Amino acid sequence: CHSDTSGSIDLTVTGGTAPYSYIWTNEATTQDLSNVGAGTYGVVVNDANNCPAVDSVTLTEPDTLVSSLSSPTFNGGYNVTCLGNNGSIDLTITGGTTPYTYSWSNGATTEDLSGIGAGTYDVTITDLNGCVSTGSVTLTQSPPQSLSTSLSLLKVGEKCVLQNVFGSLSSFITSKIFSENKIQILFIASDITKAEKVFDDCSQLCGKENVILVSEQSHHHGAIVIDEFGNHIEALQKLSSGNPIIVVTHPSALARKIPSPQTFQKETLEIKLNEETDFKKFIDKLNEWNFEKVDFISSPGEFSVRGGIVDVFSFVGTTPFRIEFFGDEVVSLREFDVLSQRSIRDVQSVSIVPNFLSEENETSKSFTSSLFDYLQSNAVIILEEETFIQKEIEEQFQNNEREMFSWEEIQTNFQYFPIVEFSNFQLSITNYKFSIDFNSSSQPSFNGSIDSLVNNVQELGRDDFQVFIACSSASEKKRLEELINESAERLGEESFSSSRFAKEESNEDNDEILH
Repeated sequence: CHSDTSGSIDLTVTGGTAPYSYIWTNEATTQDLSNVGAGTYGVVVNDANNCPAVDSVTLTEPDTLVSSLSSPTFNGGYNVTCLGNNGSIDLTITGGTTPYTYSWSNGATTEDLSGIGAGTYDVTITDLNGCVSTGSVTLTQSPPQSLSTSLSLLKVGEKCVLQNVFGSLSSFITSKIFSENKIQILFIASDITKAEKVFDDCSQLCGKENVILVSEQSHHHGAIVIDEFGNHIEALQKLSSGNPIIVVTHPSALARKIPSPQTFQKETLEIKLNEETDFKKFIDKLNEWNFEKVDFISSPGEFSVRGGIVDVFSFVGTTPFRIEFFGDEVVSLREFDVLSQRSIRDVQSVSIVPNFLSEENETSKSFTSSLFDYLQSNAVIILEEETFIQKEIEEQFQNNEREMFSWEEIQTNFQYFPIVEFSNFQLSITNYKFSIDFNSSSQPSFNGSIDSLVNNVQELGRDDFQVFIACSSASEKKRLEELINESAERLGEESFSSSRFAKEESNEDNDEILH
């Protein structure tokens, strides 16, 4: 090793007359040398007759064994993000004699480390000659970052990953983003079932008027049923208006080609109270758009005419409109109930659009736009497991290339919006700008076992969790409380206490909650 005194010199003498004497340049007088360092050593050998012989030898040594440790940093100068276990250490070695062996304090024996968390890591490097070098480095981890802060710093095309988000937590987070920012949100669920669940949750949290489901249900020849037509068109109308809204969709509906915003605006007929609309041209337009003329309307795409009164069920909204003309002037506009035919409320304007997405609409064959084209520039895209979305779109695209976009075409739109992704998989460090671990877990399955429920709840209680069990009625709460306390007594656990919480004032009964 460098600077060691582990060298030795073996001197062999022939000829002359023994005995011999030796004088080395390091003042040694032995025939051989041991425990000497690198350098040039000269020797004079005299025999019994003082006949001299001179020689020298140079001992070499390797360069100093040197190790250096480095760890790349994320935003803020931290080596590990709040997701954890995505740090790495790069070990560089010079000098010594190859090959080297490595011994890390975490038990690893590789040169470099990856996929590690915060902490101090020590390493010992040993070369072929047993020379040793040591090193140490400490990796720091960024503190948990709030969702609001992450979104405010997120630029278009950048992604914030939210990990360990289970159950309805994704809906709560989405609703939080919407309520705080009042922006358009496009939530792309991994499949139609999850899209419907998110829609239901967000409708409860944000109000039905602020959430719409864009869905697609398989039919024949790629057609979709009328409710999905209406929702799709209503979503386009609301997005075109620029108003804040949560649009929930799933892969096959997202990839469907739709009319451009310019075409949609051009083909939307706006009827306003106390303004003139040519009555005859209005009826002609409804016929041109393939609205069906009936005696009494009952579903979207129908209209009826009784003198100067026109009932129209547009593909936007859930109720039909009654438009009363005096000549060409609109003198009354109101929503009405299909069954009772009674007015619901007066309105100032009505938007009527054709069924763009129907197979009977010839222009649908040349659509080139997607939902992304309708979003405002400050909209946020929320993905639920991007890999699952990609797989679904790729499978659907193979069967319907004419009416759908490919995954690559869909993905190019991500660069124009901030992206939030719910993912429970470890991602490459290049895939996101920020990350937040919510540390939630999915609800365990008790399979009807009260004992299993009690065991789970008591374990959570010992970890300082508060557990709330919601019941639909007082009688259900009473019976469940009896079962739980019987089980707790049987298992030797503490009994539960119960609390009662009032529901919204609009409800007559009370929710019952065991606490």
